[in-house]
Amino acid sequence: MKRERTYEIVLIGALAGLAGGLAEIAWVGIYATLGGTSAHAVAVAITDTLGLRSGLPTVDFWQGIGIHMAVAALIGMGVVATLRSPWCRFRFAATEALAAIGLLVAIWGFNFFILGPIVSPAFVEMMPLAITFASKTLFGLSAAAVLWAERRLRPDVVGSDESGKRHRQPEHLTGSYSV
Repeated sequence: MKRERTYEIVLIGALAGLAGGLAEIAWVGIYATLGGTSAHAVAVAITDTLGLRSGLPTVDFWQGIGIHMAVAALIGMGVVATLRSPWCRFRFAATEALAAIGLLVAIWGFNFFILGPIVSPAFVEMMPLAITFASKTLFGLSAAAVLWAERRLRPDVVGSDESGKRHRQPEHLTGSYSV
């Protein structure tokens, strides 16, 4: 794998994932403030899901936040690896943003309808599906914002700017689309 590609997947992916993870934390915090649930309970449930509960409320809370953010960074890397792969080319930031949101909605569906009920049914039932769907959509929007910013700052990496004007492209992005 080329150095630029590794940079793009790891750094940009982690930034996109961390932005998405923070958006989800903010959303759950807002929901909790309005009385929908306990943000502390949500974070501890993440710790419980992995069987890492220490019995110390503060430790369990921060472990849950840390686990959530680590998983968010990994998801961001996966999103960037997918959206910026040679077979998945987006000429415009808007289509890339929609694809990012679509990937996060697919992850939400898998988490809350397949994996979650098996691994942690209690976690799935903590918040209404509409709230969790909005949370994952906000993750996608936040990740898309990071990808958009990178397009604006480094158009040579992604191949074209908003107008569709082509720029120098690295080897993994050259190929089949025209100007």
